[in-house]
Amino acid sequence: MQVAVIGGGVVGVCNAYFLALAGHEVVVIERQSNVAEGASFGSSGIMTPAHALPRSVSERPRGILSMLLRPDPSIWVAPRIDTALWRWMRRWRTENELDRYRINRERMIRIAGYSAEVMRDLAPHCAFEYERTQGYLQL
Repeated sequence: MQVAVIGGGVVGVCNAYFLALAGHEVVVIERQSNVAEGASFGSSGIMTPAHALPRSVSERPRGILSMLLRPDPSIWVAPRIDTALWRWMRRWRTENELDRYRINRERMIRIAGYSAEVMRDLAPHCAFEYERTQGYLQL
């Protein structure tokens, strides 16, 4: 199968890698001059399952709103009246309830654990080029 992966960030490159490994013909389409140029933007270069938390949490609606208004947001919403967007916003508010947050957090932690396991399995076979330290400063 011929597959086009839109976006050459960490997720796009990983998807392309595993699709190619499965025998598909893959092309990655990226707006930057190279893949993974913004890979450390969102998590300050930290690659760890500990940062696998849902964006929604009951006390953060204003934080998400301010994130949407940034010049380069991680989530972009078109500034127009759109019924599908309003349905999504209502669903997002529901996901902000504490019980839903806990369910989503547990799911994301399982995915993060799987991701760490895959990285451990790939490391002996791939020449990953990234900086590694034994800790980081959190302010």
